[in-house]
Amino acid sequence: MAFVHAPGWQPPTGNLIKATLPANAPRFGAYAVRFSDSSERDLSGEFFTSETNFGPRNGDGSPTLIHHGNVIAPGLEAFASVILPDAKVHRDSKGLFASTQLNLEDRLHAAIADLILSGAFRWSSGSRYDLVLKEPDGKILRWPPLEFSLTPTPAEPRLPRLTQI
Repeated sequence: MAFVHAPGWQPPTGNLIKATLPANAPRFGAYAVRFSDSSERDLSGEFFTSETNFGPRNGDGSPTLIHHGNVIAPGLEAFASVILPDAKVHRDSKGLFASTQLNLEDRLHAAIADLILSGAFRWSSGSRYDLVLKEPDGKILRWPPLEFSLTPTPAEPRLPRLTQI
């Protein structure tokens, strides 16, 4: 569920790939955070609850990265610097639902959309170590999302795969 960046982390600033979004650009989304309890911890032994403080916007407007700006695999280094359109986030009783828009006229966006439609990505939220507050049992009390990432390996594998919405 959670990826913690080092203190002072900022989104990548090198080779940013941005595309103007046409009015008909499709949205892709799924739950990025699921609320649970100590009986349903993620792979890091942590869990979010409906009481977790995600900040005033719940991460709405945070940048969308690929794999938290880290290299997924050798040969895919260029994807680590990609910043996609900001995430639109809605909080409900199940968790945080996040979506982003992709411009299918842009080759990179179209390739990412194809990967999403093939089931390759789930969301993962990222915050910064010095902003996060956790209890010793893994309950996350404060998690202000600084980015949402498309990743093949989320810490919470029970999150649904992204789909076109």
